[in-house]
Amino acid sequence: MNHRNDSLHIKSLPGELCLYDEQQHLAAFVAYPGNKAMVIFITGLTEGLFAPSYFGPLAKALYTRGFTTVQPILSSSYHGFGRSSLDQDVAELDTLIDFLSLQYEPDSFFLIGHSTGCQDAVTFFRKGRNAHRIRGIVLQAPVSDRDFLHSLPHAEERLKKAEEIYATQGPETLLNDPLFTSVFPVLTARRFLSLAQRLGDDDMFSYDLTDEELDARLRHMRNVPTYAIFSEKDEAVPDSIPYLDLAKRLCAVMGATCYMLSNANHAISNSEDCTREFIEQVVNFIEKVYSSTSE
Repeated sequence: MNHRNDSLHIKSLPGELCLYDEQQHLAAFVAYPGNKAMVIFITGLTEGLFAPSYFGPLAKALYTRGFTTVQPILSSSYHGFGRSSLDQDVAELDTLIDFLSLQYEPDSFFLIGHSTGCQDAVTFFRKGRNAHRIRGIVLQAPVSDRDFLHSLPHAEERLKKAEEIYATQGPETLLNDPLFTSVFPVLTARRFLSLAQRLGDDDMFSYDLTDEELDARLRHMRNVPTYAIFSEKDEAVPDSIPYLDLAKRLCAVMGATCYMLSNANHAISNSEDCTREFIEQVVNFIEKVYSSTSE
């Protein structure tokens, strides 16, 4: 007999699909609309609606506690990330919040970032026009794309070739060499270097960053309640990196609450127990922050 918990295998949700940016034809899915507090969920590289797999169960759990979850499609969603940037994501998130504010009149916004969505959340809170409206942030699997890319074969060759193409052919040149397409199908030299170059725009969580470098990139997170949730078995983290030590260091700089999910992988897709644990942690954090700041 299959005893699986159907609440963790949600493939459809009630909600509204909204066009929040008519010029760029960008849409967002608003799950369980009607609550005054809205949680914006930002996915990682190559992902879009209903990714990762815990999105549906998380949205339903948040709804039962009085929160509406919003998942936007950004220009960087799916394979659009290869031509996009964190700054463009920030601008589109600002447009999204403007739209949601007019359409639904929420009293609060929260952000949840998954994987590279964490870079978006961190950057938005530093640069976003609506950053002051964010009441709390959850970072799930805030890992270093640079550390991961450096662990792959031909990493140094790939980096040097991207730097050469950037300098000689321009930052928006598409990297069509199999050296790159074997990793990412559509990618500009600029975006690759943002992900792979030391102190590139996306380089926020790397193990070799100094205290001063981390401080410059993350210290502003001390101004918002932040919950950083790491996965013990995260396949995007090279085995050579002491991940627990790095997690504690990152959280210390951000002033964040740190939580390590035992045995969970990058997207928390390998264990229903881990999924339940993660959802419980997120919902409790958001509810606690919302209650404390509403008093």
